[in-house]
Amino acid sequence: MTARRRVLLGGVLSVVLAASLSGCATRDVEGEAHADTAARQDFLGSLFEERMAAATEQFSAGTDVAGLEYVSTVGGADDFDLTREVTLLGDPATVVVRESSSREGDTIDVYHEGGSDSDFLLLGSKFAELSPTLWTEVPTVIGADDDPCLLPAERVFCGASAALEADDAETAPIYDLSTDEEGVSRISVTTSLANIAAQAETLDLPSGLLDPDGIEDGSVATITIQSDAEGAFNAIELSASLGEDGGRLLVGFESTGAVDEDELPEPPSPFDVTTIDASDVDAFYEEIQRLRDE
Repeated sequence: MTARRRVLLGGVLSVVLAASLSGCATRDVEGEAHADTAARQDFLGSLFEERMAAATEQFSAGTDVAGLEYVSTVGGADDFDLTREVTLLGDPATVVVRESSSREGDTIDVYHEGGSDSDFLLLGSKFAELSPTLWTEVPTVIGADDDPCLLPAERVFCGASAALEADDAETAPIYDLSTDEEGVSRISVTTSLANIAAQAETLDLPSGLLDPDGIEDGSVATITIQSDAEGAFNAIELSASLGEDGGRLLVGFESTGAVDEDELPEPPSPFDVTTIDASDVDAFYEEIQRLRDE
């Protein structure tokens, strides 16, 4: 795992407040004290909804975004790590994505100018045979329509929200809240892993990473929202155990601060671009997947 993220999986310190009582105790009372669990769950459910709504609004279409999107499996027989450095600027958004994985040469940078009909891909060495030029132009996916769930970062919120909306009465959500010594809080809720798997396309999970047919009944996933000491959103993560051999799945987005316009690259030169026709684009993406599967 990299130190720049994995802020939600581990290392979570709960703050325990100890209250000292002074004065006279007239008698001892036998028995144990229990929190009103139902009331606490109701409170945490409302708090989770508030923070989810606030975070979704903060990162809604038209909001400048800079952060790190990631998909990982850790602790299994074959760990995998994919990260996407994401920048969204303006409305319609100009989008820059720098994608890399734990597989050598598996990098794809994406440049989409707001309102354009095209996406430009800078392919890593693993895909060099697919394009003779530095950049490859394909019909846009990012700007295909006005659906914000197609945007990086936004799609994590969309997938999480859809998974929670799919819950039924047989899968009662369980909420939890922790706060560390610096005031960073993490509120979480459980859902079924099957609900997460159903959002694989929205979450842009790599092919074959999560097989819906291989999920055992009762498998649980956790959705966690992290806020700073002032209550502002800074991360969301979906996590679940995939069994002893599969390890643990982590899907999330972490905000890295304000967008620096000076760091945005220039649009690709039209003299160094190979254009993939719309009729060939499906075959092009199939070749990318074939090379990834080798």
